[in-house]
Amino acid sequence: MRAVGEDSSLTQDQKREKMKQIHEAARPQVQAVLTPEQQQIFGQMKEEAKERRDEKKDKGQSDYRTPQRPE
Repeated sequence: MRAVGEDSSLTQDQKREKMKQIHEAARPQVQAVLTPEQQQIFGQMKEEAKERRDEKKDKGQSDYRTPQRPE
């Protein structure tokens, strides 16, 4: 994900689409290793994150931040 965010050859839309593809590909792998209880908690966390993103969009704030490297 960091490499995608730092790839200057990609437009913001291309970066967003590539990150979306990575998330979608990883989702079944994550679900496969979680217990049913963990899957439920994970689903709740995803829903809460979606709500926060929607709130930011309503306020006109961007959801994308350039990744910061640790110093």
